[in-house]
Amino acid sequence: MKPSLLITGAGGFVGRHLLEKIDYTQYHKVYCLTRKMENVSIPLEMRRSTQLEIVEADLSDVDSYQWRI
Repeated sequence: MKPSLLITGAGGFVGRHLLEKIDYTQYHKVYCLTRKMENVSIPLEMRRSTQLEIVEADLSDVDSYQWRI
């Protein structure tokens, strides 16, 4: 089974650029942790994929995202 990937700060400068560069075929699931859903720019090829999951939560509050990942 392929590994999963968690990207924190997916709506930030580094996170947005990382989302554009990832080889999604290498991962079973890609989780994007962000404070606000609208900050995440999803690459065109991933817009309809069930492989990508955006998690709106605060990194410092583990209970807000732990159950989803």
